[in-house]
Amino acid sequence: MDAMSDLSALNLEAGSLVGGYTLISRLGSGAMGSVWRVRDDGGHQYAMKILRDSLAEEDASGERSRDQLTARERLRREAMALQKVRHPGVCGIVDMELDDALAFIVTELIDGKNLREDVRANGRYVGDDLERLGRKLIEAVKAVHAAGIVHRDIKPTNVMVSNTGPVLVDFGIAMGEGESHVTRTGLVMGTPGFIAPEIIDGAESDEMSDWWSVASVLAFAATGEPVFGTKPMMAVLERAAAGSANLVGLPAGTMAAFRSALNPDRTKRCTPDELLQAIALDALNPQAWDAADTASDSGSTAGISEAMPPFAESPDNPRELWRALDHITGEDAIGTRTLPQFVEATQTIGTTGIADITDTVIADAPDVGTSVMDINAHTATIPLGT
Repeated sequence: MDAMSDLSALNLEAGSLVGGYTLISRLGSGAMGSVWRVRDDGGHQYAMKILRDSLAEEDASGERSRDQLTARERLRREAMALQKVRHPGVCGIVDMELDDALAFIVTELIDGKNLREDVRANGRYVGDDLERLGRKLIEAVKAVHAAGIVHRDIKPTNVMVSNTGPVLVDFGIAMGEGESHVTRTGLVMGTPGFIAPEIIDGAESDEMSDWWSVASVLAFAATGEPVFGTKPMMAVLERAAAGSANLVGLPAGTMAAFRSALNPDRTKRCTPDELLQAIALDALNPQAWDAADTASDSGSTAGISEAMPPFAESPDNPRELWRALDHITGEDAIGTRTLPQFVEATQTIGTTGIADITDTVIADAPDVGTSVMDINAHTATIPLGT
């Protein structure tokens, strides 16, 4: 690790050598650190998430030290979570180093856009494409849950759109069974509009809260916009708590299923399989989507994206490859992606290749209506009610 001893997270640049990997280009950065495209000595490319310096500042304040330890523990948690899951719809792990001053984890590199970027570039998901996205994403989340892991931060920017299907990434706040939150006391981690209402009310995250997030992500893909809006942030939380999702432009059956899946009352939610069944039924009837589009055109369409362009007119759209692969295999073709192998069986666990590595922090405070602080595109601190 001599090469690493002269480096810090602040002076990294293309060409630097970190843990035997050559940095190629920065993919993104945030409060925790940065994500880089890297190459090993065999020429294979991966994604490396590198923490900001967390052991070098001897005079760091107590709070900063706690934040740094929390970031390192979250990185370790992400690695341990992904070690337990081996599924083509979940970002594969490669390597890690958490005991050096410059901590990092390495994952397979998922080329392509995240779901938010994909919807902006290629339009919303309708008909067969929505069914295909839902089927593949639900299978990936089932694999996560089967490993005893709750993701806790399923949102469009944590779903990469690869050439073979959606890939779930960023397990930085994932929890295993019996584990506690890795945050400062009084904080809830998540993203307004994609975090289940019961979590805001203080409940522990579980599989059901993950499924609420999946439904919100799929509703975003189907409508083209976050269905609870984007701001002001307290209004987003209030809409989610009331179940007030904007589902204009969806067929009746699909809309009803999303209403159920996003119900703030956990006991009234449909299962992910029931949601998928409703989406599949409407996918078999193109007239249902045509009628929904016609109805939305004649009514209020504020916030609804234009339907994605015709399939043949979008050659760079990964959905074209998804459709072709499903046609060839007759079902789910996500298994065609080759997963990376462990570098060493004893110590090689890693994390996700995603540029958006910051998280939303919602702070616990006695008065829910007082203030909204530190709101930007990635991080927000909001007071919650007691």
